[in-house]
Amino acid sequence: MLTDFAIATAMLARDDFVADWAPHERYRELRASFCSAARKLLPLTPSADCKRLSSPDSLCGQEARQGCPSARSTTPHSEQLIGVAASLNLYHALAGVVEKIMSVLSNGDRGVVLIIGAGVATGSAIARRFAREGFTIVGSRRDRTGELNTLADQIAKMGGTAHVFPSDARKEEAVIDLVDKVESEIGPITACVHNIGANVKFDLTKTTARVFYKVWEMAAFSAFLVGREVANKMIPRGHGTIIFTGATASVRGNPGFAAFSSAMHAKRAVAQSMARELGPRGIHISHTIIDGPIDTPWTREQMQHLLADRQWNDNMLAPDHIAEMYWQIHNQPRSAWTFEMDMRPWAERW
Repeated sequence: MLTDFAIATAMLARDDFVADWAPHERYRELRASFCSAARKLLPLTPSADCKRLSSPDSLCGQEARQGCPSARSTTPHSEQLIGVAASLNLYHALAGVVEKIMSVLSNGDRGVVLIIGAGVATGSAIARRFAREGFTIVGSRRDRTGELNTLADQIAKMGGTAHVFPSDARKEEAVIDLVDKVESEIGPITACVHNIGANVKFDLTKTTARVFYKVWEMAAFSAFLVGREVANKMIPRGHGTIIFTGATASVRGNPGFAAFSSAMHAKRAVAQSMARELGPRGIHISHTIIDGPIDTPWTREQMQHLLADRQWNDNMLAPDHIAEMYWQIHNQPRSAWTFEMDMRPWAERW
């Protein structure tokens, strides 16, 4: 038990561990319980360990320092720690807390990331990036369950956990059911990515009312539904991240893209309104602008005319590199949140 306590103490006192975990509800709960129990134990701990835990930037900060006279002393107490802790049965007070901490450390249980539009390129790359950090992944898209299952298999081979649920994000009841199912059966949603693409190109005179409406449904209406339902779950907890994937069309209308541009402008407006409303309530809303072609087999096959003058291997947006930016957005301290991040390859004209 003492060994487990030492491991948990060392891990929880690490600056990078605290920085990664500080926004997450489960970390805060463990921290509060740990500090409460540690205050009883810290006065008996060796000076060096106590100083480490009671430093201003450490796990318990001021809480530990107030109850730790040896933080100002150089007298070692390691033998006294074992004897007194055993006699006072303090290990039993810490046992439950340390067990939870060790479970988190070993299993990587850091929360649930819901990805709406978990396609084979960007959506899957984002899922893998968060899975590497110990998050449970929930991937959803309207159809192509085979591709969803492939994603789940990839994450399982990485040692992670993924659940996949086909769902139509344009349907209100389907979105409500999906979010409720995730929260009740899998766990609280820590982060959500709305990554639905709706890119179509038609001359204005050939753009039917049906096309215009369907594109708006996919891009803007689904973003509203997903954002609303996930926010409803995050608001009581006071933290969370929701990222909306945008495109060049989010800020600029080009010939042939009246339907797509208007829908993506609307999606950006939904995200911006959410950010201003929910930011003060602890929810980080971000919108990305993917300004350039994403490097996929489809792109290389279908856009050869666009790529003809690109002579470098890194001349398109790599899905894994996009995913890294999403991970960084999620980890931003709330004193410096990004609302909008635009990404483009270095060779892209803009």
